[in-house]
Amino acid sequence: MIGGNFVRNSIDIGVSIAILAGIACGQPADNVSESTSQDPPVAGATLDQQIKQFYPPQSEIPITFSSTELEESTTLRTQQGIVQILPNGLLQYYDALAARGFPQLPDGVSDLTITSVETQYYLPPQKDLEQKIQTAQNTIDHLKAYLSDSDLKFSEVEFVVAQSSSEVKEGIKFRNEGAAIDEVAIYPVQQFQDIVEIKGEVKYGNQILPLEMTLIVHGPLGQFSKKTHLTGGKGEYTVDFLYGGILWNLKGPQQSVLETPALEYLHSTVAPFARGHAQQLMQRASTGTEAIDAIDRSDLLDEYVVHGLGRAWFEQLNTDWQLGYDMDSLKKQNRVSNWWHDENVDKMARYIAKVSPAAVIRMYQNSPEQLIAESGLKMR
Repeated sequence: MIGGNFVRNSIDIGVSIAILAGIACGQPADNVSESTSQDPPVAGATLDQQIKQFYPPQSEIPITFSSTELEESTTLRTQQGIVQILPNGLLQYYDALAARGFPQLPDGVSDLTITSVETQYYLPPQKDLEQKIQTAQNTIDHLKAYLSDSDLKFSEVEFVVAQSSSEVKEGIKFRNEGAAIDEVAIYPVQQFQDIVEIKGEVKYGNQILPLEMTLIVHGPLGQFSKKTHLTGGKGEYTVDFLYGGILWNLKGPQQSVLETPALEYLHSTVAPFARGHAQQLMQRASTGTEAIDAIDRSDLLDEYVVHGLGRAWFEQLNTDWQLGYDMDSLKKQNRVSNWWHDENVDKMARYIAKVSPAAVIRMYQNSPEQLIAESGLKMR
């Protein structure tokens, strides 16, 4: 997402300590130990004149990026993952200082700055990979047939088996600009994760200590690469879109791995509608905050539409292919993506059942705000 959005996602240690897992669709919450802090140096300086820069350690602490470019290239999922993991990372840092004789909590914490986000990709094992890719292609073909009366323009799809992580990184770069996506590449990976570097300062009495942390945010089961870039000024904001490839994470619950390629492909297919919605909302924005809110609103509706349609489609796939998935049981076991638990996706799925998938797609293209109202979505 883009400048200013992340500063509103401040963290609150007092209420967020229990939320420790990395963000991933359907992934078990077993990655708490992977948020780490570097060995904290013991050095200080008296900076009483800067006391207003520090916040109580159990209050909300603003987080910003070191540059607009870095924020624009960091996905919303990764931003949410940082907010989720960071409280535990800070507590580890405080514990390390307490072991050296400092109080259990500092007197204050400065604004935190994200200085680097690097994605690591792990290649999938070759065993049965060709069969998995063929199954994924078949699910996409089934989705296209399911939505054949919607007048969607389906792009060509290619599955790329990369020989190195650098090939994946190069392959998913943002290349498609504007409204049209004629071809999309899908890269199977065993998993991917973002390595996030964060810097700040903590205050113990008159001592100011540098804070440096490394967080690991696990990627979701799938990700269509999309980048937004906001330009302009008051009353004249514009947003540009760049699109890249699709990551398909093969490490996850079986049902989630099965549905992911088709759903990410659907994200790429309706991307022009999400772009149009954002540009409509941008015309009403008179401040930077309102412009950012417009893009957030467009992104969220995109998720609700795709995953609402995805539910209806997967139920049909489950029947047609006689897969035997009991989705209610899988939801209770938390062996589905987070979107199967989302209240707004529930609402969208019910609305789709009422009016048809094609009707929802046409409304999404032509009257997205009407779609929000008629489906009963709760959006700010």
